[in-house]
Amino acid sequence: MLMTVIITLVVVVGVAVFMAVPAMRVNKAESAGGEDQ
Repeated sequence: MLMTVIITLVVVVGVAVFMAVPAMRVNKAESAGGEDQ
């Protein structure tokens, strides 16, 4: 049971980081003064 919880947390955190990194890069690019889109 404990292993299942740990694996689930690792997967959730991994997905969150995987989703957040591109979003942070896009936000930084937009705030840097780029209105290409």
